[in-house]
Amino acid sequence: MRYRGKNRKISKNCHDNVYNIATKQHSALQINRLLASAM
Repeated sequence: MRYRGKNRKISKNCHDNVYNIATKQHSALQINRLLASAM
């Protein structure tokens, strides 16, 4: 699919936000696992 100008920028921002949220949740899960295994 091809977007023009503004639409492409918006979709990229949405994708970046989703990616950032996913990585944050993932790292939080890993930290929780480390804490759980340390206790």
